[in-house]
Amino acid sequence: MNILGVVVEYNPFHYGHAFHLQASKEKTEADLTIAIMSGSFLQRGEPAVLSSYDRAAVAAKTGCDLVFELPYAYAVQSADRFADGAVRLLKKAGATGICFGSEQGSIDPFLEQADIEKTHSLQLKQILRSKLNKGISFPAAYSEAVNELSVPHSLDVKQPNNILGLHYVKSAIREEISVDTIQRIAADYHDPEPTDSHIASATSIRIMLSSNRTKEAFAYVPERSASAISEQLQATGIIPGWENYYPYLQYRILTSSTEELMKIAECREGIEFRLKAAAEEPDFSRFMYRLKSKRYTQTSLQRLSTHILTNTTAADMEQALSVEPPLHLLAATSAGRKHLRLIGDKDIRPTVKGSSQRKSDPLSASAFDVHQLAFPVKSRLISYQQHAVMI
Repeated sequence: MNILGVVVEYNPFHYGHAFHLQASKEKTEADLTIAIMSGSFLQRGEPAVLSSYDRAAVAAKTGCDLVFELPYAYAVQSADRFADGAVRLLKKAGATGICFGSEQGSIDPFLEQADIEKTHSLQLKQILRSKLNKGISFPAAYSEAVNELSVPHSLDVKQPNNILGLHYVKSAIREEISVDTIQRIAADYHDPEPTDSHIASATSIRIMLSSNRTKEAFAYVPERSASAISEQLQATGIIPGWENYYPYLQYRILTSSTEELMKIAECREGIEFRLKAAAEEPDFSRFMYRLKSKRYTQTSLQRLSTHILTNTTAADMEQALSVEPPLHLLAATSAGRKHLRLIGDKDIRPTVKGSSQRKSDPLSASAFDVHQLAFPVKSRLISYQQHAVMI
């Protein structure tokens, strides 16, 4: 039985995601599809536009048989830890292989690059350390280090999905499951505006939604995704973005001492002093502009901001990463439920937010609580009753 594993954020689910999902199924001849999906906050340190349950429901109605939440400790992380947590969970859930989207479109360069890095790991680490010590951001330093290995390679590690894909491949090799890739089409990862009549990046769709261009955005998402967004807008009037959370972030920074900020996950190298100064800015965009430097990418600063917002310390993160990541079920089809019965894992079961997840994955439960702060009180009360969706 071929059980396809995919790692997703679906923020929101759009036609590009639908293409990847269907193409992955066809390429792997999948009998069942399992998705590991980021929860309330995403890998780039951004709030999800819909709750994890709402996004999981859309996923289950459009081709995923099981959807599990990627815990906060792995979801709001650099590519290596993000990929490691997701692939481990896919293995635990019974996936026999994974298929990811990439700019490269062919799996061979990824396999070759993984082998190169394994063979030359010491040299790569030395070059990378030297680059980082010069104040170069990690993505740029990593790309330069790979190119300086003097070993022929064909993988473009400057591309964001190629970098993430490489970590999927390395994790899949460790977990002994197969791996393949589908080439991304039409839209680049960071495109702020659509360049195609049918497929747009999630970034551009979020920009349209946040600027009241809802009708325009809906041209790029399937009906089920559009319906979920419409329902949330009708109930709350909110599409969460960082500006909704900035007053809470600002409060956390201004009322914390530099010693307290130093304890936050990913707060290092004296950036706590820059945080204090930048928190005087009136909105999140100006806060980020003042905080950003050559050494820190906007993504890394948004992750740090998320950790401050959720009060996630380095010790909290270390504790969460030291234990086996839990499988928290968000949605299942009838075929997915049959698979759950076959593998018989007692740790996999539908749970209501705030109950068993608060015990097994407190960071994710806390992130859910913080994510709800953007919404009116009435909708928050309803959200706390959400549970795994059965399709």
